[in-house]
Amino acid sequence: GFLGEDNKDIAKQYYKTALEGFIEVEQTADKMKPFFQYRIGAMYNYGQGTEQNYTEAFKWFQSSAIAGNPYAMFALGNLYYYGKGVEKDIAKAFEWYKQSADKKNPYAAYMTARMLQNGTGTENNTEQAEEYYKKAYEGFRSMEENTKDGDLLYKLGIMTMNGIGCEADKNAGAEYLRRGAELKNAHAMCEYGKLLVEGKTVPKDTDRGIAMLDEAAVTNENARYYLGKLFLKGEYVYPNPELAIKLFHTCDSPYAEYALGKIYLDERYVYKKLALAEKCLLKAAESNLDCAPSFHQPIPLHLSARCFLHKYGEIPFSAHHAQRAAALSVKAALPAQYAA
Repeated sequence: GFLGEDNKDIAKQYYKTALEGFIEVEQTADKMKPFFQYRIGAMYNYGQGTEQNYTEAFKWFQSSAIAGNPYAMFALGNLYYYGKGVEKDIAKAFEWYKQSADKKNPYAAYMTARMLQNGTGTENNTEQAEEYYKKAYEGFRSMEENTKDGDLLYKLGIMTMNGIGCEADKNAGAEYLRRGAELKNAHAMCEYGKLLVEGKTVPKDTDRGIAMLDEAAVTNENARYYLGKLFLKGEYVYPNPELAIKLFHTCDSPYAEYALGKIYLDERYVYKKLALAEKCLLKAAESNLDCAPSFHQPIPLHLSARCFLHKYGEIPFSAHHAQRAAALSVKAALPAQYAA
């Protein structure tokens, strides 16, 4: 913060004083009561002036959200979505995100759109998803001119490059990502690093791109997954399957599980490890609709993993996995070119 690294104790004291002041004022506040409840919840949520306490944050956010505060609604949605301070409930998360979005919160509109697009916590509805993406994009654009919010710039970059809620513009999108990366947003650093490595939209600078991805990988599993793919294939870097495997194992991602499953069946990289292959591919195959088709993944990941299991039918499934494997027999549901 503005106090600098050498004054963290002073900053903590200011936060503590602020929290005590908010709690005192909230008791007698009238119209501003929901605002103070939201601010108190946020301080418990982030551990500012107090120990981090998601349960206490939930209590304050809920009071504020019920009173109509759109930011508290969004925060409450996040707690339900990630199961922090309350039992995870994706459907309730969607309800609160949507209420916040309808009060013109662009971050909530973005999450509402994603959930509608993927059918997460609600029924799939691509038309409504597009409407909420447009609301999110318009809101982000109105906030971006002098912003220091790297996450906002990351979202604008991804949306602008891919025409989500707007007309696609690769160059403008890359510029948003560059600005977000300069602010050290790990998501923006990951995506801009990829552009630098591949020379897409921006001049190719592989060394700079790899360094940016490496920095982002400390906190960003998408960066670790991408680096894992590079080291596995030896693209832009010297091949290092052992490092690739380690990187994939750090990712809580069905895409990484799918990659690991294929690796453990491929003697080019390791001795066949059928039990591990079975475990990884089944996890990928049972993944939910968050793994939607993309340009690089022409069918949903869970179907692709199931297809791979069919092709390698010689995998000796352990008894406790046999029933799960049988339940994945959806070969007839696969597109013809993948079912063979």
